[in-house]
Amino acid sequence: MNITNVWAAPSTRSCFKNSAPYIGDTNTFTLDAAKGESVSVQIMIKNGADLKSTEDAVNKAIKISDAVITQLSGTHFDTESIKIQAQEYISFADGIAYPDPISNGASSEIPANCSASWWVTFIVPESQDIGEYKFRVTLNSN
Repeated sequence: MNITNVWAAPSTRSCFKNSAPYIGDTNTFTLDAAKGESVSVQIMIKNGADLKSTEDAVNKAIKISDAVITQLSGTHFDTESIKIQAQEYISFADGIAYPDPISNGASSEIPANCSASWWVTFIVPESQDIGEYKFRVTLNSN
């Protein structure tokens, strides 16, 4: 694999296919939510494969088809309530691929020298215990 960067981006940031991490971005994130709320973060992945030809962009693409959430600490949290979706993009007449604000992607393909995001949304049940919870997000490629 040719991943050069994995970082978290806030939900308020529009991340395009040419995105790179901002100064201070890391591959960990902290989210705060109250009972009954939902909160989201983007996990960004940059495919750092070198391009030598147009064909390389296809041959060196990373295909991510699955994401898994594992709870590391805190009382029980129903991980089935955590949504993970691949960012989809829409191209308009200007030819630029814009991130779609209503994405339901189940997989993504990241061409060489491009970035893509996965959205992780935590839906906190009204009955959830108060506390700090830690999770690991694993993106699987094939």
